[in-house]
Amino acid sequence: MRNSSRIILNTLVQYLRTIINMVLSLYSTRLVLSILGVDDYGIYTVIAGVVSMLSFVTSSLVVTTQRFVSYYQGKEDKAVVNVFFDNCFYLHFIVALFLAISLYCITPWLIDLFLNIPNGREVVARNIYYIVILILYISVIAAPYRALLVSRENIIYISLIDVCDGVMKVVIAVLLPYVTYDKLEMYVFLLLVIQLFNFFAFFIYDILCYQGCRIPNVSNVKRNVLREIFSFAGWNVFNTASVVGRNQGVALVLNKFFSTAVNSAYGLSFQIYGCVGFISQSLKNAISPQTIQAYGNGNVDRMKKLMYAENKYAFMLLTSVSIPVIFEMPNLLSLWLNEVPKFSVLFSRMMIISAIVDIATTGYSTANLAIGKLRLFSIWVYGIKLLTPVFSCIFLMFWNDVISVFYCFIFFEFLSSFMKVYCISKLLIISCKETFVQLCKEIFLPVSLSTLGSYVIVSFFEFQYRFLLTIGIMTVLYLFISWNTIMDGNEKQFVLNFISKKLKRI
Repeated sequence: MRNSSRIILNTLVQYLRTIINMVLSLYSTRLVLSILGVDDYGIYTVIAGVVSMLSFVTSSLVVTTQRFVSYYQGKEDKAVVNVFFDNCFYLHFIVALFLAISLYCITPWLIDLFLNIPNGREVVARNIYYIVILILYISVIAAPYRALLVSRENIIYISLIDVCDGVMKVVIAVLLPYVTYDKLEMYVFLLLVIQLFNFFAFFIYDILCYQGCRIPNVSNVKRNVLREIFSFAGWNVFNTASVVGRNQGVALVLNKFFSTAVNSAYGLSFQIYGCVGFISQSLKNAISPQTIQAYGNGNVDRMKKLMYAENKYAFMLLTSVSIPVIFEMPNLLSLWLNEVPKFSVLFSRMMIISAIVDIATTGYSTANLAIGKLRLFSIWVYGIKLLTPVFSCIFLMFWNDVISVFYCFIFFEFLSSFMKVYCISKLLIISCKETFVQLCKEIFLPVSLSTLGSYVIVSFFEFQYRFLLTIGIMTVLYLFISWNTIMDGNEKQFVLNFISKKLKRI
């Protein structure tokens, strides 16, 4: 299969997976929130959030493993690929053990002194904290096997496991009312069981299907390889830690100034963010292995082409759906939840807008990973994000208004995206001014018309399922405008040929 065709196929597969998982996730969250109640769901959100402040290591190491495997696949050196995979696995193992021990040691301070846990639920909070630590440990160990699948562009199997994950979470939510034990503890325990399933699904498949993949050999662990991986992973961990630290830092600030009910609203906004964000993430996952392989093979021109394509099409996929969703957020949340926590609409809109701003320059992040020079990019792009909870705390101290968190979140996301363009222009010797002009040309017309059209529909129509009209019409309109303004003739012809070939096979 041609590289471009594989990107389209993998994107479509992930797009389908995203739609399925979106429905499953929204439905299961609605049931869980209804069964556990706002306070218990808030407890789970804030505790899982604290642990996920360190789970950034998992995603960082996945990217690190994928980068080195894809890079040396581009060089067509299988022996080196196996060496790097083995070293990455043992690095995952050591890091997972260190994180689990560290999190366990801070239990008394975190649960008893820092977090605002409702009276009478301290013991339950402690128990679910221990279970979430185990979930984190297993996810770190499973990470290299998932990364291997991504680097091999086996998106179909990954999507299948992700859908199974979503189905099992719905089953848990449906069965939860019949549990006689503490429902919150049982819910988190069953999430641990799902995590174990994911680990074995990836591990067994990789061992059986990929030649050279086996239980990692300790003799392949080499100091110089570990040093190279650790140097790259260090800055990559910083990148992901900055995003997670920003997100969970805001959660802790809200917990201090308000209550766990506000944390529920903030936690629910991440459900919306995850569902919408996966739409564009599907393209990113499909295109990034080829971007890294192109650079590893010395084909810088192809890497640049893929970088610009990722910016353009990831933004197009995300905004085509998310702009009408922003306008219909009150109706969507009311339909989704029996009880809509206060500030849920505000936080959900905040997360989607920040995702739109970030995705417009997502290709530059992938290009930076391919190049491997992370220091400057990490400090200026991701370090800026850490200022969000700091300034949110300052504004809340003086004004005590949640809207200030919204403004801080969006402002620093804009600043971070600006720095992406600046940093990558230095690494690849491209014009920063021309890049900004090109970005504005690509996004201005479709975004403006989609925003205006969504506003008109919401202002002049009022009925229960209006969101179907708004999202349906505006998504089609956005894609139509993008087809005629963003895509060039060669891109259009390629897409049409791809669709034609697939229809003939059917």
